[in-house]
Amino acid sequence: MLHGLRRRGVRLWRDYPQLSAESVGAAEAPALVIAGAKDHSELPHAVATVEAVPSAEPAVVPGVGHAVPRDAPDVVVETIDRFLMGRWPP
Repeated sequence: MLHGLRRRGVRLWRDYPQLSAESVGAAEAPALVIAGAKDHSELPHAVATVEAVPSAEPAVVPGVGHAVPRDAPDVVVETIDRFLMGRWPP
């Protein structure tokens, strides 16, 4: 059973979501796009998303790669808090 759950989790992580920057371009709600400065695979996608979504704000966290919440949890929490409280950009 655990093996099946793991396989399903890997498949979900690999296959979903399949959102292009263009597909989220119609978003009207404020959006915060957080990316690690050393994330060479996802940083270009984050930049494209910010450019495609008029209400998007970028937050690039220096010194970390793809696992921003794991590697810089305090920065992520502070960034989200500032954004939600209307204190963004810093």
